[in-house]
Amino acid sequence: MRPIFSLLAVLTLSAATLACARRPARFADATPVTEVADDEPIDLPLLVEYNDVVEFSDLFVGRPLVEAMRTTRKPPPADINAHDEVPTSSWFAPVSLEPSAFELAYTESGPPVPPYRVLLERAPSGNNGIAVIDQLGRRFELRRDPADRPEVRTAAAAVSARIVRALGYYAPEVYISDAADGDFAIAPDDSHPSSITSGMEPQDPEVRRKQLTKTLQEWLESAPANKKGAYRFSATRWPPGIDVGRTPVAGVRSNDPNDRVPHENRRTLRAMKLVGAWLGMTRFTPHDLRDVYRGIPGEGHLVHYIVGMDKSLGTEAIVGKRPEQKDEMTLLATLGFAPDPNIPPTQRKYKALGALGEEVDVGRYGPALPFPAMDQIDGADAYWAAKRIASVTDEMVQLAVRAGKVGNSDARKLLFELILARKRHVLAWGYAQTTPCDVEAVEDRGIVVVDRAVAEGFTAGQTVEYVVSYFDSSGEPTHPGAVLSPEGARFAVPIPRSAVAADGYTVIRLMGEVGGVPAPRHLEMHVIRDGKGTRLVGVRH
Repeated sequence: MRPIFSLLAVLTLSAATLACARRPARFADATPVTEVADDEPIDLPLLVEYNDVVEFSDLFVGRPLVEAMRTTRKPPPADINAHDEVPTSSWFAPVSLEPSAFELAYTESGPPVPPYRVLLERAPSGNNGIAVIDQLGRRFELRRDPADRPEVRTAAAAVSARIVRALGYYAPEVYISDAADGDFAIAPDDSHPSSITSGMEPQDPEVRRKQLTKTLQEWLESAPANKKGAYRFSATRWPPGIDVGRTPVAGVRSNDPNDRVPHENRRTLRAMKLVGAWLGMTRFTPHDLRDVYRGIPGEGHLVHYIVGMDKSLGTEAIVGKRPEQKDEMTLLATLGFAPDPNIPPTQRKYKALGALGEEVDVGRYGPALPFPAMDQIDGADAYWAAKRIASVTDEMVQLAVRAGKVGNSDARKLLFELILARKRHVLAWGYAQTTPCDVEAVEDRGIVVVDRAVAEGFTAGQTVEYVVSYFDSSGEPTHPGAVLSPEGARFAVPIPRSAVAADGYTVIRLMGEVGGVPAPRHLEMHVIRDGKGTRLVGVRH
């Protein structure tokens, strides 16, 4: 089904309003939405970039003041369907995680082919890059590693881009490659259909040539060549269309008629809290969200990407040496931003690894700049994100790590193990934010559910029980309820005949308790029983 997104948003918000009045949402007896029609043809939007001063004042002052005065609860996500899942859209598009199928889908364009023609353009998909056109006429953005940390930033870009795409987000293709001096050329008068310019570039050919030469030379000299005399770099295929600027951090994009859900109300963006924590994205900001127009102008639509993967896996938190002790006057003069002398330097044994540990404190994770969507995350969003992360198999992570082309085999193995260890911590946190059960089947006598936390061993050795309550669509109890103590992760929640409401619409709430401690939220299942049988029509966590 592909309804207009505004209808989905209205239905979701209406359901939330009813829930605030202690009246359960009532779902339509219909097939859940699986795909959203937000790809209707639109005119090519103008390039949008934001004034940092205005944006920062809003992020640090304006929005916090508005949120502090909020008298209602935070709005629920508006991009979910009746089964509490996120439909496919221009924001989220799951792909097959079978390694060969994933690689085929991810490598839409393929790696760059030398020689490279350097462009006098911005490279907004990450830090400190240069824009080039390869032999096949495709635009790439190339980035080097820090001089004292070979492979660390380039590997992080290639690894994390694949993991983010495996989660279902749109992420650009990133490849690891190398080239010699002779593989680069300068043609100051040429342009490209996907050019990303500011309008301030010099027009004089000779001035442009000198600036391009300087840019290329500084980029090549930013880190030493390898033993073969080649320069290693990450190549990001950007843009895969026409870059039209940053995705608005909140609200909607005014020149995109398909954009109908405020971005802070999108579960996909709220869930970035868990994704960022897992992948050590310490400098992730709203600036790393970019919009691309795909298609012929007038016939295309916007697709929303996550970029900046070179800032993941702890690459932005590396401490080169132990900071010197700062005196009180220094602390006063720097408003407390002087380096902490107690921060130990990042390990130097494996220079290809950033400041990445196996422990993750998801609750305290936050990006470098305020991110309104992350501030709106609730337990249901966290659970959805955890399920997406759990779907990324060890084999898929291994494929991603291999794409980083880290030369030291021990460093590769350690990176793989760190990513998996961090994954376990993030899953444990995400599952603990609600009753982590999903509906597996619906039968006349009951609903078969599976507890993910139990199934994946997060509650091993602990007593897990479930309190079941029954209501009609107005929120009135229809049955005394029960306490279930199943032996495994998969069990049936009974639907006694006496619990079924007069109109056949029944709401079943399942509250998990681990070691006698109730979960922060319950699982709510809506069923209809009539002459056609028993059907699940809605789920909320």
